[in-house]
Amino acid sequence: MLKLDEIKSWFDDFSKIIFEINVSIENIKRMAFPKDEYEERVLAHGFFMHLYRQLRFTIIIQLCKILVDNDNQKRNLHKFINRLKTDKYDNQLEDLLFNHEGSKRLFTSRNDIQKELELLEHKIAAHRNSIDKIVILRNKFYAHSDVNTELPIVSNEELESLIKLAVEIYNSLNGKLLDAYFVFDHISDWKIDHIIKVLALHNKDLRKKPTNRVN
Repeated sequence: MLKLDEIKSWFDDFSKIIFEINVSIENIKRMAFPKDEYEERVLAHGFFMHLYRQLRFTIIIQLCKILVDNDNQKRNLHKFINRLKTDKYDNQLEDLLFNHEGSKRLFTSRNDIQKELELLEHKIAAHRNSIDKIVILRNKFYAHSDVNTELPIVSNEELESLIKLAVEIYNSLNGKLLDAYFVFDHISDWKIDHIIKVLALHNKDLRKKPTNRVN
């Protein structure tokens, strides 16, 4: 039986993962496009090169957690979708749907949920190529480094597209079921932009200072 409290717990877990990867892709995009020569020098430092790779690692591993159907993974969208399709709903969940009766933007029945799930599954299928590539990277490179395997190239744009898909699925289901939406773009406290600007300004000031020469 699928309980309303379980659904809330699933959404809570998903929101934390999606927020983390959304922060990661935004910082990757910022590091990929320095705004001047001083930012280029800052971002060429080994620390930022390492951070860039770690952020991609985080995104790929976390996307696999939620988008890939894996028996070893406790929480993923496939399990969640399957339970919404097949499990009996508890009284709280049934009452919630009943109380939505007459609404044009909220789920009012299991049938409403089923129709939405079909649409979302089609959208996941449309990203199958990118999903397959991150699975290969997870299995062959990040989890078990295999130098003899030809690894696929996954662009930042593909990763961002998968993150947007995860956000869309989350807000579609959470919004129409619990009438709640998460604004994942509000990440100002986690942006790397200010740090890059401060370091670039410092680099610029250092280069402007005259060098004392000993005659």
